[in-house]
Amino acid sequence: MSTNEHEYPAILEVPAIYFRYNISPISVKYTQFRRHSFHFFVNLCAIVGGVFTVLGMLDSLINKCIGEN
Repeated sequence: MSTNEHEYPAILEVPAIYFRYNISPISVKYTQFRRHSFHFFVNLCAIVGGVFTVLGMLDSLINKCIGEN
């Protein structure tokens, strides 16, 4: 996207704003490739590890809040 600003001297004219759009075509390139099963297992382990980490943090927070009473 780009913008331009132009000012013209107004001699007995009514103030106005003009919008001019220049729409250019956009090209989308779609490629498809297959990853090895190793990538799937690494991503799966990352998700499981993240879930255990968040649940551990929540468990620790709950135990801290309940333990103070």
